[in-house]
Formats: sequence, C-alpha cells, structure tokens
Amino acid sequence: MYVVHILQLKLYKMRILVLLYFCCVFYSGTWLLFLPSAWSITLATPLGQLPDAGLLTLFALGAFMMRSAGCTINDMWDKDFDIHVC
Repeated sequence: MYVVHILQLKLYKMRILVLLYFCCVFYSGTWLLFLPSAWSITLATPLGQLPDAGLLTLFALGAFMMRSAGCTINDMWDKDFDIHVC
C-alpha cells in the first residue's frame, strides 16, 4: 500500500514537471522578445520608482503579437519544406 502511494506521488510530480516544461517551451519565444524590452524599461525608470505598468503591458502584448506573427510567416515560408519533414 505504501509503495503504491509513493508511485502515485512520483507520477504526479512527473506530470507537473512535463506540464511546466511544455509551458516554458511554448512561451519561451515570447519571453525572449519581452525580457530585453522589460529590462530597458526598468533601467530607464528613475531611481526609487517602479516601472510603468501600462508600458510593460503594452510591450508584453507586442512581444506576444510579434511571436505570433513570426510563427505565421514561418509557416507560410516553410510550407514546401514541411512536406518533407515527417
């Protein structure tokens, strides 16, 4: 009985790790676009103040839209190449 609980716990932890991995992989392009802009907005903020939340939100939406546009244009340009990939 105790061994079954340990196996169930290990499977649960493995499922969580797999889900976290796929979340990180899926959103990594958005983070790679957003983090440099967020860093520069933070550096441009005067000392003792927080960065403007509206500006950070605007750049986050822009990073998501640019990632989506990049995926779309990649699919359009690689449509002939993707036929050969199994």
